[in-house]
Amino acid sequence: MVVRGVTGACAVLAGGCAAPSGPSATASSKAARVVSVNKIDDRTRDVMIDSPSVGEVTVRLLVPAGSEADPNRRWPVLYLLHGANDPDTYRCWTRSTDVATLTTGLPLLVVMPEAGTEGYCSDWFNEGRGGPPAGETFHLVELRQILERDWRASDHRAVAGLSMGGLGAMLYATHLPHLFRAAASFSGVLDTMNIQAGRSHRTYGAIAPGTLTSGTSTTPWTKRRTCEEYPCSCHMALV
Repeated sequence: MVVRGVTGACAVLAGGCAAPSGPSATASSKAARVVSVNKIDDRTRDVMIDSPSVGEVTVRLLVPAGSEADPNRRWPVLYLLHGANDPDTYRCWTRSTDVATLTTGLPLLVVMPEAGTEGYCSDWFNEGRGGPPAGETFHLVELRQILERDWRASDHRAVAGLSMGGLGAMLYATHLPHLFRAAASFSGVLDTMNIQAGRSHRTYGAIAPGTLTSGTSTTPWTKRRTCEEYPCSCHMALV
C-alpha cells in the first residue's frame, strides 16, 4: 500500500536511526538555478529550476507547517518519485494520494520532483555522448544542493517511488546508500533484465543493454550499461 509505505518512511526519518557513511555525490560542474517559487497554499510550493542536467523543470514541495517561524531548524526529507507517462508528473502525488494530509504536523520536508514522462531516473548514455537528460544527477546533486541551501533540508533522507519512480528509488538507494535511511518501491519496474512477451522494451530498457526502439526511432538509452554496472537490474537487496 502506498499510504502505509509513505507513513513508514516518515517514521524512519523521525526515528533517528543511524545512516551509513559514504562519499558524497559529485557536484555538478554548473550550478542549477531557481527561476521562481509559486506558493500554492500554506504548505505547498512549486519551485521552478533551470538545470544543466534536465533543463527547466518544476519540483513540488510540502513544507513543514510553521517552518518560517523556526529559521534555524533543518528538516528531514522524503523524496517521492512519480511514474512514467503521467501528464501531471510532479503534481501526481498531491493529486492522487493523501500525502499532504498524512504529513500534516510532521517535521518533514516532502519533495516531489519532475522526472520526465520516461526519464527513468537515470543519466542517459546518449550513444556514448553523455549529457542531458541526466535525471539522477539532477535529483541527487543539483536538487539536493538547492534543498539544503534554500529549504533547510537535513541529511536525514528517505526516498520512495511509484512504477518508474519505484525503480528510481531503488537505483538511488543502491548507487548512493549513504544518502538514504530508507527506500520504498510501489509497483516498481525492478527486474529490468527480464523482457517478457508483451512487455515494452522501452519500459525495461532504461538500464538493460542493447539497442532499444520505440516505433521507428532509437531511444537515447542505446547500449547504456551492463548488468554488472547496475546490480539492481539483476537483484535487489537493501540491508
